[in-house]
Amino acid sequence: MTDQRIIDLRIDAVTLTEISNACGGNEQLFLALGYLTQWNMSFGHVTITGYVDEDCPELLAVYRREAGGDVGYAIGAVWHGTHFGFHS
Repeated sequence: MTDQRIIDLRIDAVTLTEISNACGGNEQLFLALGYLTQWNMSFGHVTITGYVDEDCPELLAVYRREAGGDVGYAIGAVWHGTHFGFHS
């Protein structure tokens, strides 16, 4: 387990608003972001990106032991109409 995690959120304000609008507000978006930031604390760095493709918001979290290191794991959060589903 890492003592500390660096969270690198790479979503601009316009895209974040588009994602929120596509999933009906901030509640589900914030739940998904919270899950992705806290998943498997053995990785000290996570980079989260997001986009909306054809009204379907998606988030991608890439976990590394250290910033710039090899990818240890990746999880996509895909909108399923009422909630985000997490797929690795």
